[in-house]
Amino acid sequence: MTLQIDHVIRISGELTQSTVGDFDKAVGAALQGPAREIVVDLTGIDSIDEAGLTALLKAHLRSRQRGRPVTFVPSDHEAVRQLVAVTGSDDLSE
Repeated sequence: MTLQIDHVIRISGELTQSTVGDFDKAVGAALQGPAREIVVDLTGIDSIDEAGLTALLKAHLRSRQRGRPVTFVPSDHEAVRQLVAVTGSDDLSE
């Protein structure tokens, strides 16, 4: 038997300076757990600011440093789409 544990973080509403602390905590918890891959679902985001974009980039860098892939499921928000394209994490792998 093979068991694969993945972790999904779903964000809805806004990812802004007032909410990035909760996101950072969720990413930290995911990185400390047994998940082999972390998926950040951004489809529910309707507002994002510079702090939110920075938090997404930091999550990407933290996961790479720990050897755990993070995949972003992009939203329709233009800034989020650009970040996902820049990090190269725009495809979900099965």
